[in-house]
Amino acid sequence: MDDTLNAGFSDTSTWLPVNQDYREKNVANQLKQEGSLINFYKRLIWLRKGSNALSVGSIEFLEKAPEQVLFYWRKYEHEQVIVILNFSDQHQILDGSLIGRVQIILGTHRWSGEEITLTAANKFKIYPYEVLLINPA
Repeated sequence: MDDTLNAGFSDTSTWLPVNQDYREKNVANQLKQEGSLINFYKRLIWLRKGSNALSVGSIEFLEKAPEQVLFYWRKYEHEQVIVILNFSDQHQILDGSLIGRVQIILGTHRWSGEEITLTAANKFKIYPYEVLLINPA
């Protein structure tokens, strides 16, 4: 439990108030949970620092994605990372032929190393509010 000022997120005044559930959702508790938001961002920062594609690479947006989905490639020399963000509260179906066989590097709803499963129609589903960073094969 973290009863400290601002639930451990800041030592100073925050620009938004801390949620009333801060006794459950706080830094101390999130650091203990592998899939927590704070640990996701720690892994994302670590990944970005170690990836030229993510830190200095070019960006190419996919225009065939549904309106609620941001889908793009980051590329640097021979390194590529595909980034998919679903900004909706609904599952989204995407065309698997655009990415081929891939492996998840980092995701909010799936684990690193997991492969994206394509349907017989070469489609795949992303979850509401899901973020995926994937490595094309």
